[in-house]
Amino acid sequence: DKRHKQLGKIFKESIGPVDAVFVSDPKLIKTIYSLEGKYPKHFLPEPWVLYNEKYDSKRGLYFMDGEEWRFHRRILNESLLRSDPNAGLEDVHDLVLSKFINDWQKHIGNEFTVDEHGFYKLSISFFVASMMGSTYLDYEEVFQEDIDKLASFIHLIFVESCNLQLMPAKLSAFLNVPAWRRFVDYVKSALDLGKLLTEKMMEKRDENSFLAKLMNEDIPKDDVVRVVVDLILGGSDTTSNTIHWIVYELGRNVEVQNKVAEIPTIDLW
Repeated sequence: DKRHKQLGKIFKESIGPVDAVFVSDPKLIKTIYSLEGKYPKHFLPEPWVLYNEKYDSKRGLYFMDGEEWRFHRRILNESLLRSDPNAGLEDVHDLVLSKFINDWQKHIGNEFTVDEHGFYKLSISFFVASMMGSTYLDYEEVFQEDIDKLASFIHLIFVESCNLQLMPAKLSAFLNVPAWRRFVDYVKSALDLGKLLTEKMMEKRDENSFLAKLMNEDIPKDDVVRVVVDLILGGSDTTSNTIHWIVYELGRNVEVQNKVAEIPTIDLW
């Protein structure tokens, strides 16, 4: 925000080995997306690309290009846009949110440090519940250990990805620096656990769930697993960091807190 105030709505700046363009104007962002074309190019962190190349790792939607990307994106769009994706998920969403809120309510009246790990768990739990549908209510405890471990791995991947932005990824891999070794270990662990979690979700899914619809499409099971795992890995960082930032801003703005407190209580938990 400070740099945008200094340099304007759009500027270019180098971050380590990456030349990045920063855009803050909603109209400009909309224009950029409208000009993407039939096969948009995706921004992929260099460490991730190098990992896929070195370890022959086939990944999901974020790493697809061209017709392969368009085919899978179309299927996801149809499943998500055909009807309200949240319809019928009120109970499972309430369960996930109530557990998160209840954990925080234990600290009412006391100071406590907000745990990033909790935001990652919330993000993954919400995604798993949304993919599975109503059966998540019956199997929620079955998934908690995997979700807890996966939250740790994804957070550590984010940390090491940031560390690896300080020098070219190929140089980091060639020198086999500690950050690269840790990154490789965390990514492998996250992909393996994500696959295991997705296969459990497939076994225990609701037949009317989003995951069931995806499995009924003309896509091999392995490809469905890849897509779901990458949605978990790719979405957990952005979602948890966004929630974390919102809570931080809310915590330092008493006026907004008072306005939120005036909202009539609804039966969520």
